[in-house]
Amino acid sequence: YFARLGYIIANTEERCDVLIIHPMRDIWLEYIRKDNLKSVSETEKRFADFIVLLRKKGVLYHFADETILEKYGKVGENGITIGKRVYSTVIVPEMDTIAKSTYDILKIFGGKIFFVGKPKFLDGKEFDFDLKSNVDFNEIITSLTFNFTCEDGKTQITSRKGRIGDYVFLKNYSRTEESFCEVKGI
Repeated sequence: YFARLGYIIANTEERCDVLIIHPMRDIWLEYIRKDNLKSVSETEKRFADFIVLLRKKGVLYHFADETILEKYGKVGENGITIGKRVYSTVIVPEMDTIAKSTYDILKIFGGKIFFVGKPKFLDGKEFDFDLKSNVDFNEIITSLTFNFTCEDGKTQITSRKGRIGDYVFLKNYSRTEESFCEVKGI
């Protein structure tokens, strides 16, 4: 089983064109040592709830740390490139602050962009954020290659393609409970 799985992974490439800006900067700015995790629990909960929603709807995504995005991200005709991966859709979750370098990249980005909330700070300084979504969440869902739903949110889907074929993997994150999913359009 693991030899076959390893062969498939080694000879295919993950399909993913959605990039999510990770709110790590918010965590660093909100963290209060004496309060420990309580100081960032609201941000973590909002973000975790949003990720579960993406999982339920079958959105294939990668996270972008803003420091990595600044260092390695490039905007081109087809989207934002980081390494060998090109992302045509960017989602900015609910965040209070965003890096100026991220803002500059998003300003020239010509692909689909969805803001869950509106950042109030640019590099920690108050800022009138002028960027807006050019798609809504439902447009992102309807543009997916195939339709996946998992109402309990316990299962995540991933898709791979390569010269040996196309593959879909489902992973149930619960070790003890069943998960019920539906996949259409493969």
